Amino acid sequence: MKKIISVLFFLFCANLIFAQSALDSLYKAGIKLHDEGKYEKAIELYKQALKIKPDDPALNYEIAFSYFKMQDFDKCLIYSDKALEDKNAGKENKIRAILTKGSALDYLGRRKESIELFEDCIKNYGPDYLVYYNLGVDYYNTINYAKAEESFLNAINQKKDHAGSHYMLGYVMRDTHRKLNAMMCMYYFLYLEPESERSKDAYKQLNKLHNNLFKKNENGVGTTIYMETEANESTTTDFLYAMQKVLEMKDYDSTKTKTEIFFDNTKSLFSFLNNIKTLQLKAVWKDVYAPFFSDLVTADFVDVFSYYVSVSSSKSAMDWLENHTEKFKKFDAWLTEKGY
Repeated sequence: MKKIISVLFFLFCANLIFAQSALDSLYKAGIKLHDEGKYEKAIELYKQALKIKPDDPALNYEIAFSYFKMQDFDKCLIYSDKALEDKNAGKENKIRAILTKGSALDYLGRRKESIELFEDCIKNYGPDYLVYYNLGVDYYNTINYAKAEESFLNAINQKKDHAGSHYMLGYVMRDTHRKLNAMMCMYYFLYLEPESERSKDAYKQLNKLHNNLFKKNENGVGTTIYMETEANESTTTDFLYAMQKVLEMKDYDSTKTKTEIFFDNTKSLFSFLNNIKTLQLKAVWKDVYAPFFSDLVTADFVDVFSYYVSVSSSKSAMDWLENHTEKFKKFDAWLTEKGY
């Protein structure tokens, strides 16, 4: 009898090991197919794995994420909910499922539900930079700029090098007519993410912001500085910087290339931040952006920085960097030394 029990136990353990091995193989193969963009095939494998381990939260999450990438948002919601229903799912899996579900709700135009989901996630599981970021995007898309700003700042406080939060914060600043603040956000974003489609847009936005500070009057007499009708905490700073740019224009060289003009604008802004110590800045503008840009002036790295953040939109910027490799190496070493 003991021998029979031992054999049965052995067979039971062997079946468990085989099932776990098959589950792991299907899961890994599904991840590989997903990463290759073969979402339907990935889902097929995940569903096979669910037959071995029904209601597994990790598998349900992966199915939801693949459906999300396929833009089948209704099915994405079904499997996100299944992942969230499992009480034994860990915090990380819960947050991943919430992020996927919230993004699907956003694409379906159900932003109020998405916002409530992200707010509840923060209450239940604590701060998370990606949750704050997605919450900020929802608030931005509902034109609630104050809440969007708060969310993006919270995301940056959690993870200072999260490029997307700086990028979206720049848009909030632009849309609330805080030009200098917007420029600082976009510059820092480009420092973190110099080569992407978003980088091209950020570079474009920066040039627009620089060009929209003022213009010479058509009669050739005087200059008009563009200021918003409603004052905000950045009005004085924006005005002072615009005045500096007007004074610089009298010695302007009209033969310069767009990349050279961008460098001149960058140097002008960073020098302004370095010289005016009484600026009314707050939060990330005071604690991160201004000190970094000021340090670039002091260390004489504004040129290499300017061309580095221009590479997505300017071939001449890349050429400049290739012709100044030694200075770029010094710049890179300086960033490491300073902890940037």
